[in-house]
Amino acid sequence: MYCTVEDLRKSCPDKVLIQATDDLNPNESGLIQVDIVEEQIALACGIIDGYLASVVTLPLGTVPVIVKKIAIDLSLHGLYERLDRVSKDDPMDIRKSNAMALLDKISKRLITIGPADSDPGTPESGAFLVSSGRQEFTDQRMASLGGAFFAPPGGLF
Repeated sequence: MYCTVEDLRKSCPDKVLIQATDDLNPNESGLIQVDIVEEQIALACGIIDGYLASVVTLPLGTVPVIVKKIAIDLSLHGLYERLDRVSKDDPMDIRKSNAMALLDKISKRLITIGPADSDPGTPESGAFLVSSGRQEFTDQRMASLGGAFFAPPGGLF
């Protein structure tokens, strides 16, 4: 699991989670139905795994912050969606769209969730990198400009 019920509670008021999970008598129990929340978390994690499987070794050793955020947003959206409370341009729908866009970028390797290819099974906690596109200053281009500008005479070592 990439997030917990507690993570969702930190991102959303308990009142909303109670309303989103108390199916029989909304707000009557005054409790968050943890099994419903955990089911939505599991579904969100399954979606995330589908995108991550092509770029990292699963399961992840440590959950990067970006993956946790995606899991929280997808889980909350799932809770709202099950109550038909999500509409286009709703803040919750925007959170889902942003989360899915991040997953798409991760799967295309435009964003990495850990050290680039060093040990894909254990990315650093909270680490993610953004691709900047084409490398402008390649070794060949630097050589055509007269070499490295910042190296001291005689090299670095």
